[in-house]
Parts: sequence; structure tokens; C-alpha cells
Amino acid sequence: MQKDIINTLRQSGFRFTPQRAIILEIIQRKKRHMKISEIVKEIKAIQPYINISTIYRTLSFLTQTGLITELQTQEGTEYEYEEAGQHQHLICKKCNKSREIHAETFNRLETEIKEKYNFYLDLKHIPMYGFCSKCLKKLH
Repeated sequence: MQKDIINTLRQSGFRFTPQRAIILEIIQRKKRHMKISEIVKEIKAIQPYINISTIYRTLSFLTQTGLITELQTQEGTEYEYEEAGQHQHLICKKCNKSREIHAETFNRLETEIKEKYNFYLDLKHIPMYGFCSKCLKKLH
């Protein structure tokens, strides 16, 4: 898979630097959302002299190229490897726990918006905020 990514980036005129490779591999390997502090900690264990600004620039680059996605939560920015297929996130506003749901849930809505408004939704990665059942019970 790494070779496919490298070839795709090179064909688009980008370089696949060692820093990009390390950061992508760390996020890819975790198979979950990672906070910036977790990413930095793991990178520093491998490459202790990497500059923090390099990490931020690389995360921005990987996000812009679609290799990773960025999710804003109440606790800050989190990153995850962009798996094939769409999914959305349900994020509790109280405990900040995140749960993924698949895009099939939105197929009817997507079709209706396309037909009614001639508008094509990008449902690649959508965070939705609310309350999980545990926190909702505590609120009442």
C-alpha cells in the first residue's frame, strides 16, 4: 500500500519524505483517531530531533492530499488514516467519546438532496455532535 501512496504523490508532483512516511505509518498503524500529542510522542520515540513545526506541516499536507482526515473535537484536533469508504462520527458533547457510523445511513438523504436541489454532498467525513445515552441520562 505504501508504494501506491508514494506513486500517487509523485505522479501529482509531491515528494514522499521520510517524515511524511513516519507520520503516515504511525496514524495508519493505530487504526483509530489520534490526538496531536499522541502523534508527537510516537514520532519523538522514533525520531527525537524532528521539529514540531515539521509535524504540523506534514499533518496539514497529509490532510490536504486526502491521506488522513482531521476531526475537530472539544478536546482538540484528532487525525485518522483515510480508510476506503465513507463514515461519519457521532461525538458526545459531554464525555467527548466518538463513535463511527457508516454512510449508508445517509443514502436516502443524499439522494433526496441531489434530486430536490441538484446538489451533491461530500459525505466523506462528517462529525455530528450530540449526547450519548449515558450522558443524556445524567443530564435528566
